[in-house]
Amino acid sequence: MKGGPWDGSIVNSMQLQMREPGTGMTRLLVVDDEPEICRVLMRIFTQAGVNTTCASDAQSALDFIASESPDVVVLDLQLPNVHGLSLVREIRATKPDVPVVVLTGHGEVRSAVRATRLGVFDYLTKPIDAEEIGAVVERAIERRRLVAEVEALRRQVGDVSVLGPGRREPPAPAIGDRSLREIVEAAARGAEIGAIREALRLAKGNKAQAARLLRVDYKTLHVKIKRYGICAGESEG
Repeated sequence: MKGGPWDGSIVNSMQLQMREPGTGMTRLLVVDDEPEICRVLMRIFTQAGVNTTCASDAQSALDFIASESPDVVVLDLQLPNVHGLSLVREIRATKPDVPVVVLTGHGEVRSAVRATRLGVFDYLTKPIDAEEIGAVVERAIERRRLVAEVEALRRQVGDVSVLGPGRREPPAPAIGDRSLREIVEAAARGAEIGAIREALRLAKGNKAQAARLLRVDYKTLHVKIKRYGICAGESEG
């Protein structure tokens, strides 16, 4: 690894805190069987305020992910007993919102490209530059924070609905000239519009990225944007 010195000074200026006050530090999982790389990454990211854990094999990594749910995973594609791509698939299947950054050797660029197609956040080629990995992890943490914000908005939209799948709606009592159902539907539309506007704001107007944040396909989002008359550059507030 290059880019020292290894006193943490190169990342001290990075804003790596993602969680709200009182909810604990950002959690980073490093998956690498090289003790020196684990030691260095744990040192610099811990000093930057990130709760960093290292796993030396795929099973230990999966156990940690299942129990602790890290905010970002950095993993080497060359692991004992299993190729890193298999681990990437399992992480993406169980924790699709967790950004994964893969580390690869010069001869494994093809594997890194395959990992990108599996949905990893980014990949870095060894020897790793300290400033580069710091910047990538910082962006990954920011991405995780944005996804968490959108998830909160999606829950708000879901909470507006009073009906679950397959449930039959009881007769709606009238409130003035409007039924309870009409009021709830209007509130749901307002929440959905708010979520779309916020996703577009976070994605800086990029509809494709906003669709990914909202977990809907691009066509569905495009139809809703047209239906509600929302401008791509529009945001709340």
